[in-house]
Amino acid sequence: MESDVQKDDKPLDLQGLLDAQIDIERNWRGRGTDWFLQLLASWANSMGIEFGITLHTPSGVISGTLISHQKYFAAYAESFAGPWAGESAEKLRELIASYGEPLPEEEDSRIPLSYIHLKDAQVYAPGQRPLPGEGMLWRGKISAVSGFNLGRFGSS
Repeated sequence: MESDVQKDDKPLDLQGLLDAQIDIERNWRGRGTDWFLQLLASWANSMGIEFGITLHTPSGVISGTLISHQKYFAAYAESFAGPWAGESAEKLRELIASYGEPLPEEEDSRIPLSYIHLKDAQVYAPGQRPLPGEGMLWRGKISAVSGFNLGRFGSS
């Protein structure tokens, strides 16, 4: 029995197939992710810009200041290592801060950012008041954000 599939002697272009798959994945999965929010997060990472932003997520509204992942991990390291003393604290700070090194996404513009980082963030959940104070560090998946606007609650 003969197959209807025609074979040719061309070499298989694996890189071309991989690039096509990456394009399909980015275009399909990217439909649920705001490309503009990814761009704003990449500007924060590459240019260090910071600005107020309010994110709408399934679990509530998060309002804070967009910061780079480098700044996020530096602040997180400082906060997390705070209770420890001496050399252990410094090693812990260095380890956590090292997670803020440049991302592979920044070197390859074909890979969109997956996370967004805020400082002084306040979470507004339905039926609840935000905790008093300046807010907290916040890290979330960009794909979990359903909408956003410039500016933050409580700022003029």
